[in-house]
Amino acid sequence: DHLPVTRVLHAEHCTVVHCDKEYFAENISITENIDELWECYETFSQNYSGMVFRGSYFTVKMLDYISNNLKCAVLRENGKIKAYVIYGENNGGAVCEECIGFSSYLLCALDFICKNVGNFSADLPPDTNLDMISGNTKILSGALAGICNVSVLLAALKSNCPLTVNVTDKIIDGNNGTYSFNGMKTEKPADIFMSAGGLVQLLFGYLAPSELLCSRKNNDILEKYFSAKNCFTADLY
Repeated sequence: DHLPVTRVLHAEHCTVVHCDKEYFAENISITENIDELWECYETFSQNYSGMVFRGSYFTVKMLDYISNNLKCAVLRENGKIKAYVIYGENNGGAVCEECIGFSSYLLCALDFICKNVGNFSADLPPDTNLDMISGNTKILSGALAGICNVSVLLAALKSNCPLTVNVTDKIIDGNNGTYSFNGMKTEKPADIFMSAGGLVQLLFGYLAPSELLCSRKNNDILEKYFSAKNCFTADLY
């Protein structure tokens, strides 16, 4: 199963009502500032479940934006990039392809764009401060994810949850079976039963155990190891 694992605040033809700080923003060359942009992305990504660890892919992604003649607006504080927006212009507005930065910083960068272009359309982090935006906004499901190998994913996450989980996967037969949360298959009776899609939503923190209804009996134990998280990604997958 491929189910949603992130959320976005979808903003359509919006403007920033006000910024809660004085700011300095500008358009910059992506090529000349790629290391600073990478640092901003890395810092931001640590606070959300579902963000892609890009590594060298970050440069590839930026070069793709350059090839499409997109612009990059940044907000700096004490000379350091705190937020950036990759965008293009279309019909009197900005179409934002990537918005990175915590709410107050990011909205100041978008305010800079609005003052130069008119309005913006973007998929923003779901915890963006709505009080600072005017226009059409709604929370939507973002990226979808499935599990290629249940054992590898459970072993990588090292949750130390003491329960066993029986996984059913209609797509990848090798994923079917009962696992401990260290990734090893086991002959022990299963404590909880989940589809592969439900398991990935639990592991990402897209839904809390109580929302997935995977086990009323063991829900208290599950909630010691898994909880709903702030899930967002700037990539489609």
